[in-house]
Amino acid sequence: MSRPAFLKQRKFTAKAKYSDTIRVATWNTLSQSLVKRDLYPGSNCLKLKDRLPRLLEESTKYSPDVLCLQEVDQLDKLKSALAQYNHVDCFGRDGNDNIKKHGLVIFYKESFQFVKKKTVSYDSHTLWPLSRKTNNVGLVVALRTNTSRGFIVATSHLFWHPAFVYERTRQTYILLEQADQLRKELSVDWPILLCGDLNSEPHELVYQVLVDGSIDEKERQRVEMSRVRHSSVLDGYADKPPEQGANLPMTNSIPNENCPTPEQLIAAFKHLPKFESAYDNLNGSEFYSERDTSLTGRRGANEPKLTNYMPKFGNLTLDYILYERKRDIQVEATLNIPSCDSLAPGLPKLDVTASDHLILAADLKI
Repeated sequence: MSRPAFLKQRKFTAKAKYSDTIRVATWNTLSQSLVKRDLYPGSNCLKLKDRLPRLLEESTKYSPDVLCLQEVDQLDKLKSALAQYNHVDCFGRDGNDNIKKHGLVIFYKESFQFVKKKTVSYDSHTLWPLSRKTNNVGLVVALRTNTSRGFIVATSHLFWHPAFVYERTRQTYILLEQADQLRKELSVDWPILLCGDLNSEPHELVYQVLVDGSIDEKERQRVEMSRVRHSSVLDGYADKPPEQGANLPMTNSIPNENCPTPEQLIAAFKHLPKFESAYDNLNGSEFYSERDTSLTGRRGANEPKLTNYMPKFGNLTLDYILYERKRDIQVEATLNIPSCDSLAPGLPKLDVTASDHLILAADLKI
């Protein structure tokens, strides 16, 4: 017996899915443990009894071949709803060394063969100084298609605090390095897909180093200011932050000249794979450059105007489907993004989505 439909149907830019494409989706599902009424004033979809059926519906609604999820705290119910999928998951640990209530999951259809995985604990990596203990993790999985070809898919939910640009950049580098290392361990030349909540907008360093773009002086100064050592690095405890997005001060931090400079960070990424964005390369209806005109004519200008909409903080573009450049990968279609007006006063919203993030999906010809 099929479940009732709660959500409005979003459409793809192409009318039908081609048989030789892989539909990849990513979604930050919003952990119930992070739902606070003061963060979502006006939302009509905060209780789990309302959110759960919509969460399960949206996870299956667009029939992804590969589904990357973040902030997952309903894994057993998702496994039941996605019974035709296999999955790999990764749950980090909190400051008391207990398994966190939410984590990362990659679901993939049974037509794919699992080859190998890597789980990544950013705090434990010695590459570049740690500026703040975050307990964030990454997940990298190698999958083989039925033609014996394959690909590497990496997902993560990077650190939330807007001021810690350096730490998010550090986490991104570690994740990509691990994805590239997995490829080398398998002695394959499969392309890398990076899908997730990067907690970074297109003008920021994380996005621009991934797409081999550029940053302006304002962003360079933000990176410079984030070269710090937070008290959590010394006391070993990552404090509990709001879910994301607040323009909060960088308290309990001191400058750390041992952190790489913005120029050194940009140079380091030159040695890693470069990416294209599925959404930046297909026409949409509302673009990020409408919010930030400084990006006009630069990489990232055509990203969606928003992928996250919290009533308290407005609309943000934080989620991406990125694929490795120069790999003869074609984007055949993307799932459209609802207009900003239709999402007001913010997410979650009963007939739109159970999360404060929109699900993204793209049909890739690999």
